[in-house]
Amino acid sequence: MAPGILWAGTAPKNSSTLSDSTFNKWYDTVHLGDVLDSGVPDFALRYKSTKKEDEIQYTAIYHCPDLNDMSKPEFANIPKTSDLLGGSNDWREELKLDIRAYELIQQFEGPSGKKSSFIIL
Repeated sequence: MAPGILWAGTAPKNSSTLSDSTFNKWYDTVHLGDVLDSGVPDFALRYKSTKKEDEIQYTAIYHCPDLNDMSKPEFANIPKTSDLLGGSNDWREELKLDIRAYELIQQFEGPSGKKSSFIIL
């Protein structure tokens, strides 16, 4: 078992064909559920950059109890298209993407000995 996170930096490539609000609607109501339904990650967090000039405006962090599960068919079969996206309808073509997997190497605890509420293992 290799616990870790899947880190996905995303942003629409072209705001004239995919608006920020439509992108977020798709991510929140379609894609996030598709990824979690694959059974690989057990929870997700989404963030938006505080700097408007950043090329990649959004980050999703998915906690994966076992990164090896990313090779399962359920993960490979996450839908790649949606009518919400416009253009080609394929998120791999409509979005700027930076996707990485990170394996857990160490967990830190606070002075009270309590585990952080952020890290769930």
